[in-house]
Amino acid sequence: MSFGRPISMPPPHAGLTQSRYHTGVTGANLENTKRHNRRVVLETIRIHGPVERAAIVERTQLAVQTVSNIVNELLEDRLIRKCPAEPGRRGQPAHPLDIEPDGAHSIGLSIDQRTVLGCITNLAGQALASDEVDIVGLTGEEAFDRIVALVDRLKQEKRRQQSPILGVGLAVAGPFGIRSYLADAPTAAPNWLSNQLVEELRRAVGLPIEIISDSMASTIGQRVYGGGRERDSFAHLFVGFGVAVGYFLNGRVYLGADGNAGEIGHAVLMPDGHECFCGNRGCLEQYLSLYSVNRYLGVDTSDPEDLQRFCERVDNPDAATRQWLDDAAEALRRAVQILEQLLGARSIIVGGYMPASILRTIIEMANPPYRSVRERDDGGPPRVLLGTVGREVGVISAAALPLYSSYDPALDIKLK
Repeated sequence: MSFGRPISMPPPHAGLTQSRYHTGVTGANLENTKRHNRRVVLETIRIHGPVERAAIVERTQLAVQTVSNIVNELLEDRLIRKCPAEPGRRGQPAHPLDIEPDGAHSIGLSIDQRTVLGCITNLAGQALASDEVDIVGLTGEEAFDRIVALVDRLKQEKRRQQSPILGVGLAVAGPFGIRSYLADAPTAAPNWLSNQLVEELRRAVGLPIEIISDSMASTIGQRVYGGGRERDSFAHLFVGFGVAVGYFLNGRVYLGADGNAGEIGHAVLMPDGHECFCGNRGCLEQYLSLYSVNRYLGVDTSDPEDLQRFCERVDNPDAATRQWLDDAAEALRRAVQILEQLLGARSIIVGGYMPASILRTIIEMANPPYRSVRERDDGGPPRVLLGTVGREVGVISAAALPLYSSYDPALDIKLK
């Protein structure tokens, strides 16, 4: 079995279609309006719950009867639940509404050059089970078999619950559909990962599969569960083996024409700097990434123990580590200023797979960032925030993708 050409975004029949992220003007019909309003109500409950019906009406500006009908449907579908009424209030007490964590589940897969990490989560983003398989040196066919077996094990865990699995979110390193200088880059996805493999995987596991870059998946995770929960506009700088940025602009995730928006890792920020495998010099990825830690400091970042020892080195740095930290902080300052000037995002959330203690140190060293349009006389939120980090966060973010596409109104044009 051959899996053919490199993966592109979105793959055919994978459940995540470009139209779901379409921002042009489209026609409205009753069914689309109903679906959108349902997502609006569910998203409001997710963010603000426990919340009473009157507050939902006020926040959504929907009619009382519309909210009542949607709430009743969501209760019937077990996506939300009634919480105990607040004691001591006059009249018939109102029962606040909140997400029903076990009302639905989804599976997340995160694929890099060495491992496939999988988990199954509920609506609250709680991982019920997780597993990992090694794919070093495997062919596409061999890796495929291991991935199918991994998903089957996670589905077995779900059989204890009486609720549906909405789908599989698959997060892989970008860029997508590239046959150029980045196709075999050490920070790219395995070269056997293709559209055909994803389609075969969808058939084998019997679930819709939604594929996205690991940076964009983590951005959605920040929106659903993390520091972007109540922010309509933010940029998420994802620091993994490579580095990329995910955009959430005016309540919408932005993927670009081919899913490659945010591949900032090969933006030249340090002219005449370190030579990069892409052929340029001074790329951001050469300074702020796990790849750079491995290349310039000799740390095996795939080994948890070696990575922990590096965290201890950062606390008491030698000359080489200090130089790497200085360079990483300067690269972050430049990246933040560019993103603020370009996007006008209110916050840059830094997360990914780099350990939190290291990112925290780099953020502190990069403060204050270079001046930009984000400087306001009235202050505002911090310009750079530490987000949720770790491989487990990445796979939970991947699992959030089917949930997000099921209940977040940002995927549809606002029909009002």
